[in-house]
Amino acid sequence: MSEVLRVHAIGMARQNIALFLVLIFCVMSYAPMVDANPNRTIDITVGLGPDGISDQFTIDVPDGDIVTDFDVKMFENPWPIDDVVTLAEKSDWSNGFSMDGVDYNLTGLRILPMSHEWDFEGSSQGWSLDAAGGWAHGYDTTLGSANGVNSGSSAIYTFTGDYPDYMGGPYWATSPSIDCSSCSGTWDLKFYKRLGVESNRYDRAYVSVKASTGGWTNVYSNPSSSTNDGSYSQVSYDISNYINGNSAFQVRFGLGSTDGSVTFTGWNVDDVLIEPRGNTGTGTANWTSQPFGPDATGKMEMDHGLLAIDATLTQGSNMKWSLIDPTNGSVIPGFIDKQELSADLSIIDTKKYPTVQMKIQMESTSESPIIHSIKLGGGIIESFTNMQSTNSWTGFTSNNNGQ
Repeated sequence: MSEVLRVHAIGMARQNIALFLVLIFCVMSYAPMVDANPNRTIDITVGLGPDGISDQFTIDVPDGDIVTDFDVKMFENPWPIDDVVTLAEKSDWSNGFSMDGVDYNLTGLRILPMSHEWDFEGSSQGWSLDAAGGWAHGYDTTLGSANGVNSGSSAIYTFTGDYPDYMGGPYWATSPSIDCSSCSGTWDLKFYKRLGVESNRYDRAYVSVKASTGGWTNVYSNPSSSTNDGSYSQVSYDISNYINGNSAFQVRFGLGSTDGSVTFTGWNVDDVLIEPRGNTGTGTANWTSQPFGPDATGKMEMDHGLLAIDATLTQGSNMKWSLIDPTNGSVIPGFIDKQELSADLSIIDTKKYPTVQMKIQMESTSESPIIHSIKLGGGIIESFTNMQSTNSWTGFTSNNNGQ
C-alpha cells in the first residue's frame, strides 16, 4: 500500500530551518517571501511497504526562509492484490525478454553451469592426495621443472622417480566434489598427463568418475601393453552419463597395485578440466522480464503493487535487480541494483513509466543462487530455503526451543 501525501505550505523570509520528511527523490524549495508564491499544494506518493516507512522524499527549506504553516493530508492507495502475477514456471523464465548465462532446466532461475579447472598452481586446490601411494603436489624432480609439468610450475604426481614394486592400492588423487545437479548435455573430462606404467597384467593405473548413485566407474584403465609417455599430452573422455544431474560429481586418478619387477614414473597430471561442450557458463547471468504495468499486454497488464522475490542465496553468490524503462533501457531512479527481496512498486509514476521491466543479475564463484519465484502485486514470499536468521525471522516452538 502507498499513501498520497498532500502538502500545503506558506513560505516567509525569516531564519535558517530545514524540515526533513524523508530522503532522496523529491526536493521542494521555498524562495524568500518577496519572490515566492506563498501558497503551494503538491501531491507526492509515499510507499509504505513492506516495512511501513519511506525514505524517498525530502522537503528542504533554504537558508533565510521559514515555514509558518504546514498541512498534511494522506489518502490511502491500496495495493492491487487482485492483479497478482507469479513467475515461477520454466515457461516464465524461458519467455523472458532477454537472458544470457541463465539455466532454467531445473526448478527456478539459476546461473548456467560453469566449467571446472585445476591447474595446481600454488596448491593442490582442494584435491585429496593419498601419500601412501606417493601422491604429491609440485613435480617429479627426476623429470625436472620443465618436463615435470605441462604449464606453470606445479602438477600432481606419484613418487619422485619410479613407483616401487609390490604396491598395494590402488591409491588415489581425488578432486573436490562438484554440484552439477543442473548439468545437462555433453560434458568432457580433459587433462594433460605423462604416464608411465607397465602392462595391466602386472601394474595398474586408473581414471575414475563418481556417478550420481555414489559408485565409481573407470573411464580409463591402462592397456595390456606398457605405457611410457615421453612428454605431456592432453586426453579427453565423455563423462555425460555420470555428471548430468549429479550433485556430488568427482574425478580421481589411481595407481596400484604393482608386481615385483619393472617400474615406471607413474602418474604426472596437470591442467584438469571438466566442461560442457558449447554453452559454458561464466559465473554470471542476466535475465530481464517482459514489460509489466498498466500499459502492458496479456497477464503482465497490472497496477503496480508489492514486489516479492523468493530466492536462495548461496555462499559466494549474490543477486541484485533493477527496474528499467522498456522504451530506452534506462534505469528507473530508486530501483537501481537493489538487493532487497521485496519492494513497493506502487510509488512508480505510471504516467512517466506506464510499463517497466525487471532486470536480474546473478553472480557466483561456486554454487549458483536460485530464484524460486517472483510475485508481482501479492504478499511477501518466504519459503525458508535459507536460514531464517538471515532474513530477520525469529521465534521458536516447543520443538526447536528457540534454535
